[in-house]
Amino acid sequence: MRRVLSFCLTAVLLLTLLSPITAAAQTEFGTIRFSEQPYMPHKAIGLEIYVPLLSGGGTCTLTIYDQAGVSVAQFEQEISGKNVYTFFWDAKPAIGNAAGYSGFDYAPAGVYLVKAVCGNAETMASFTLSNEPTRPTEPKGLPNYTGDHEVDYMVSRVLEEAGVYSDMTKMEKMRAIYSWVQGNCYRNGEDHPPFVDPELHADAIALMAQQSDYHYEVGDISYDAYDNLYTENARKILMTRVGTCLEFSALVQVMLAQVGIECWIVGGYFHNSDGTSVIHKWNYVRINDTFYWSDVRIDNASYERSGRTKLYYDYFLEEDTELWAERHSWDREEFPEHSTATPVVPGVSVWPPVEQDDDWTDWPDWDEKVDWDDYGGCEYPLLPLTDLSEKTTVLKNTLIMVDGVLAAPRACAIDGYNFFKLRDLAYILSGSDVQFEVGWLQEEGAVTLLSGLPYTPVGMEDQSIYDPDPKQAVPTPCTIYIDGEPIELAAYLIEGNHYFRLRDIGILFDFLVEWDEIDHRIHINTVLPYYE
Repeated sequence: MRRVLSFCLTAVLLLTLLSPITAAAQTEFGTIRFSEQPYMPHKAIGLEIYVPLLSGGGTCTLTIYDQAGVSVAQFEQEISGKNVYTFFWDAKPAIGNAAGYSGFDYAPAGVYLVKAVCGNAETMASFTLSNEPTRPTEPKGLPNYTGDHEVDYMVSRVLEEAGVYSDMTKMEKMRAIYSWVQGNCYRNGEDHPPFVDPELHADAIALMAQQSDYHYEVGDISYDAYDNLYTENARKILMTRVGTCLEFSALVQVMLAQVGIECWIVGGYFHNSDGTSVIHKWNYVRINDTFYWSDVRIDNASYERSGRTKLYYDYFLEEDTELWAERHSWDREEFPEHSTATPVVPGVSVWPPVEQDDDWTDWPDWDEKVDWDDYGGCEYPLLPLTDLSEKTTVLKNTLIMVDGVLAAPRACAIDGYNFFKLRDLAYILSGSDVQFEVGWLQEEGAVTLLSGLPYTPVGMEDQSIYDPDPKQAVPTPCTIYIDGEPIELAAYLIEGNHYFRLRDIGILFDFLVEWDEIDHRIHINTVLPYYE
């Protein structure tokens, strides 16, 4: 069983040390606070560090020290006025090499010290990092904000539009949010105008920033690192009304978080009736201490088929895990609460009692066909494993423009597709928005890719090569792990190295891959999403 590492941190309030402040600086810190560390197996989720500035400002340097007093991370940010500034430490070794961390281990468990310095003012606090995965035993209760005031403001306005009020039950709030997302967002097509344009509401956003920071200080709300992970996914669908299954799920998650309902995003597969599967994401929600599965993206597909005239609730709040598993699969260790199934009665649902205005839809049609381009799938298809057959090919340097920068990694062309080694792709993508590290899981005997981390070169990347001799390309499907999630990819084994289809990597890390017919080169745009 692969090693499950996550963090449970407890804010430990230590002595706050303030150096003498000159009259000219007038810089004064409040007490440093830390976000609660959520349960998230197989991923290195760090913590958010909140540094309140009571007055003054300038260049703030934030340094994290381990138990030996060695600096493991440092950040700088311009600060001014009265505000709470957020720093995010992801606790990965890439930013802790000075302390001797290496490989893919997480930062060691223990007590860490945080020191903030701005001019003549400084303050310190500590936190405890643990390698034990924990899941909160009690519902969140407090409203959780992302800390991105634009996103938080847009979410608050959408909640108003959705008719979510404080005196509603959690079940009623969940249904209102589910209905709004299903009825106002699109699976594909052109972008739609945002419900709220943040550029037109700058003053209101600034006011909300002051109010939310105040409410955080007095304990009325919390800023949650888990919610923050999906801020950009939620922002994209709020701004365009178009999104993948991840963006649909992220919007549901941050909306529920703002009204104090615990919600998680689950990654896995959706299984079609013809036996095919698509990569998919959905939500796992706790309401009144009961967990439910929910998949707004699939119900949105039914809504699209109705001509956007009828909302569907076929995948809304299912409590029976085994029934849910007939069309979904995921890591059962990551979301274990419902591993013991309730009795399954064919054709009978166990819906919670929810009133609705429209006609109640029957239990979902389990023969529904869902594909990426046909009613509801959220991802473009990977190259089918069955499409591989032994080929003869030539390895050569292939021109790629990555965000305007030319590279020429080794590749081969087979059946109209370009195949590359993962390390060569990681090398040319390092430093971009879609960068990833490449490692090796000893127990699984498999490659692991860690998104968001800069690549560590091993000296064999992006080499020039000219070898006109044909090579045998043997189809060898590979299981790799992306942020802890296993996925099987089509690959060819050529002279002891695996070569993967570039478009599959573009699909998995969501970057645009295009072919330039004029210059005969590949273009990669790491800012734009994958599209065919």
